[in-house]
Amino acid sequence: MRANWTINEVNLCKKKVYEFLDSIDKDVTSSARSETIISKINQLSRVGAPEYQLEQFIYIMWALITHYSKPFLKPGQINSLIKNAFVILKVNHIKARHSSTSILYNELQTAASQIHMKEGRAWQAAWTLNLAREYSGMPLYSPPHEAFSQAIRFFAIDNYCIGIKYLKEALATSPSGHEYEKSLIHLFRAYRITGDFAAFKALLAAETCDKSDEHFSDKFRLELEWEKQIVDATESSDFINLLKLCRRGQDHCRNSYLLEGFFWQWCVYPKRKVLPKLRSLQQYPGIDFSHDRNLYKIASAIEDSDDARITKYDRIEKLGQAFEIVSILNSSDKRLLAYFAISQRLLRMQADHFYEISHHAYRSLSLVISSGCSSDLLKLESQGA
Repeated sequence: MRANWTINEVNLCKKKVYEFLDSIDKDVTSSARSETIISKINQLSRVGAPEYQLEQFIYIMWALITHYSKPFLKPGQINSLIKNAFVILKVNHIKARHSSTSILYNELQTAASQIHMKEGRAWQAAWTLNLAREYSGMPLYSPPHEAFSQAIRFFAIDNYCIGIKYLKEALATSPSGHEYEKSLIHLFRAYRITGDFAAFKALLAAETCDKSDEHFSDKFRLELEWEKQIVDATESSDFINLLKLCRRGQDHCRNSYLLEGFFWQWCVYPKRKVLPKLRSLQQYPGIDFSHDRNLYKIASAIEDSDDARITKYDRIEKLGQAFEIVSILNSSDKRLLAYFAISQRLLRMQADHFYEISHHAYRSLSLVISSGCSSDLLKLESQGA
C-alpha cells in the first residue's frame, strides 16, 4: 500500500512546525516552549487524519531534540513518545528501507540514540544508532560524521579497538577544519587512554611537524596540550605541571579540565594538594560545574571523604553512592580515574572490603579497554599513590 505522505509533504510540514516554534521563541521561556510542544502533540493525537499524524510526528521529533538540548521529559515520556512515533509511521505505511520517507525512521532513531548517549545508556545508544541505518537503508550522516559518531559510541562501551578504526576512517574522509580536528583529537585521546604512547607520538609527529600553530584552532591546541601533558606526566611520574595548567588564570582553568585535574590529583597525590577545594574552584570566574553534574557529585564525595568531621560510615556511604554514578559516565578515562580515586580514599580509610570492590572495578575496566593487555591502563598503580 502506498505511503500516506510524500517527501515533499514531509518537508513542508517540517517547515510549518519550525516557523511556528520560531515565531513563539521570542516571547516564551524554554520551559513554556517545551510545554507548547507537548500540548501540540496531545492535541494532534486526538485527530486521525494522515496530515495531522505527520504534524504530530514532527512535533514528537522536536520534543526529543529539545529534550536533548534542555532535558524536560521523564524517562517514561521519552519511551512513550518514541513508541508513538513508530506507530504513526507504521499506520501511515512508511516502509523501512523502501520509500523516500523512510528517512523518518533514521531521524527518529538517531534522536533517540543521542538522548541515550547523553543520559549514560551507551550500549543502547550504539544499538539504536545502527538501527537507524537498518530502518532507513541509507547512511546516517556524511561519511566522516557517520564514522565519528560510530567511534564515539564504541568508545562509550569501552571498545577502543573498533572505535579507533572508525576514527581513522573519519580522518581519511574528512576535509581539513573542524570535523578533521574533532576526529584527530579523539584519536590522540584514544591512543593515550589505551596506553599506546608510541602511536600517540607518531601521530603527533605526522600531524604537527610541518604545520604552524596557526594551522589549528585554539580549542584543538588547548586539548592537544592537555593530552601531551598527561602522556609526559605518566611517563615521568610527575603530574605537577599537568595540575598547574588548571590554576587560576591559566588557559586550562575551565570546567572539564579542572574536574579531570581534580581526579588526577586524588589518584597520584592523595596527601598533597596542588589545586584548591571544589568550593573554591566554583568561585573562579566562568566556572560552572552544573553541566558536569555527575562528575561533580563524584568529586564532592571524594573530597568529603577526607573530612574527619564526617563519620567514617557516612563517608563510606557517600563514596558508595559516587561509585554507582561512575558506571553511567560516558567517558572511559573519567570512569578509570574515578574508580581509582575512590579506591585510594577507601584504602586510606582502611575500608579494605570496599577498597577491593572499587579497585577491582578499575582493574576490570582497564582489562576491557585494553582487550586484556593491562589491568592498570592509566599506570596509576606505578605512580606511588
